[in-house]
Amino acid sequence: MFGKLTSILSVILIIFTACSRENSTEPTNESLIDNNLVGIWYNSQFNEGIEISSDGKVRPTYVDGEGFIKSGSMGITIVITETVNGNWTGYDYVSSDETLKGEYSFSNDTLEFSTLYKNDTLLAVPLINQYKKSYEGERVEFNKFLSARINGESYYPSIIGATFNEGVLIFNASGDQPGALSVRVYANNTGVYELTGQSKGAFKITDGLTYATNSYNTGTVSIATLDTTNRFISGTFEFDAEATNGEGYTISITNGKFGVLY
Repeated sequence: MFGKLTSILSVILIIFTACSRENSTEPTNESLIDNNLVGIWYNSQFNEGIEISSDGKVRPTYVDGEGFIKSGSMGITIVITETVNGNWTGYDYVSSDETLKGEYSFSNDTLEFSTLYKNDTLLAVPLINQYKKSYEGERVEFNKFLSARINGESYYPSIIGATFNEGVLIFNASGDQPGALSVRVYANNTGVYELTGQSKGAFKITDGLTYATNSYNTGTVSIATLDTTNRFISGTFEFDAEATNGEGYTISITNGKFGVLY
């Protein structure tokens, strides 16, 4: 039932990563959840992890500046209400009126998710569909990750770089994608920063238009980790941008996540 919940969960994690509220009415039928699902699962290729608790709550995990998996501090994304014969059912925690279901399977400490249905409509299988069994405090090898949604479409660039000098963070992403992303933000600590003034967000479509933030189309960068010892910085971002050719076209960058060595 949880066949590729991993893919599923990754995509849903990119879609609903900002949820953190608790709901006293959510089900807590521990006996209805497959115990094999309970625990932390991690995908090293995309630096994405999930934690599934015995009451069916699913949360994204994160990796700190030293490369250790951390759990328990991220918002709930999905609640699984029942698992039967490799199938799972549940609901989206943000929009609790949206029912979810899919398939899952195990092989050599790997959890794989396949189909995903929302309100009985089949959705595309997410890019991330496999996780390895992990644990909190496990150290993983990584040095960079970035993902986002461009006008609702998943964005997983293969080339990522960053600099952080004298309070100016610049990170860029491109490769095997429909365009290149660039963000510059003036920041000297963790916190939320507006993409206004000299702080900018931009996206250039391959062989197409360049979009940039301006006084009418803005956004934010939230810095969660700023580790100057290990030279690692991570956080989230989102912004709207307008075509620089003056024709008024806009683009929306949402659910952005990054973690880079600088």
